[in-house]
Amino acid sequence: GIALSRETSSDPAGTSSALTGVSCPSPTTCFAVGWRLGSTGRADMLVKTMSGTKWPTTSTPTPPGARSSIFHALSCPSTAAGFAVGDYETVGAIRTLVERYG
Repeated sequence: GIALSRETSSDPAGTSSALTGVSCPSPTTCFAVGWRLGSTGRADMLVKTMSGTKWPTTSTPTPPGARSSIFHALSCPSTAAGFAVGDYETVGAIRTLVERYG
């Protein structure tokens, strides 16, 4: 079987957070997505990028009018391009969310 070992990933200070998807387009580059509780108590998108042995948090654009936003999964076919999907809540509606990098 495979032997797994725990990677060190710091959680955002003072909040709850979860990662829901990961994609590794190369042996030395990985991206992970999920959510964290923001200062308003609502969920905000969370993106971490593996850099060496560390997983720093990367900023993401929030959809206009979003009260909360969550990434569920991502696909990164290369280190230069990829997509993350999820949803965000506005007043009275939940909407699909697709963000792209590259």
